[in-house]
Amino acid sequence: MTNDLLDVTIHLLFAFDIGYEIDLDRGRGILAGESADLVRRRRTPESIRYRPAPLRVPIDASGLALPGSLKAAQAPRGELAMFDFGAISLHLHHRLEITREALLALAGELAE
Repeated sequence: MTNDLLDVTIHLLFAFDIGYEIDLDRGRGILAGESADLVRRRRTPESIRYRPAPLRVPIDASGLALPGSLKAAQAPRGELAMFDFGAISLHLHHRLEITREALLALAGELAE
């Protein structure tokens, strides 16, 4: 195997059930976010859409690191999506320059 560095983006997604309902209008007044539909595939029927659209809020993810001593190509990015039915999702993007071997090791650690 080669030790060439790969330019990869690691996407981590987490979902939380925090209650029965979230008042998105009130959340919009408290947080710097905007309502935006989630990306859908073309084949997904129009009837499968969140109404109202979730409140999407960018977050500072600079303090969140992946396991190991990995070289970050840029600071991690994060976004919360708040849904009126009481759920929040967290999406973290980590862009790295990493070898194939280190990527396999990272995948194993993240699976734990």
